[in-house]
Amino acid sequence: MTFSTMLTTMADGMLKTGAIFILTLVGSLPLGMIVALLRKSRFAAVRGIISV
Repeated sequence: MTFSTMLTTMADGMLKTGAIFILTLVGSLPLGMIVALLRKSRFAAVRGIISV
């Protein structure tokens, strides 16, 4: 395996890792905000379901 082939393979892996990271942020931030808001709900039933 040549050096340029290794660099290309590593760069491809780095791009895939970055894409997974961005998708994780895009998915987790809204979900975390929803959970945080539901935990502050006035309704005990909603707080009970979220805190389990």
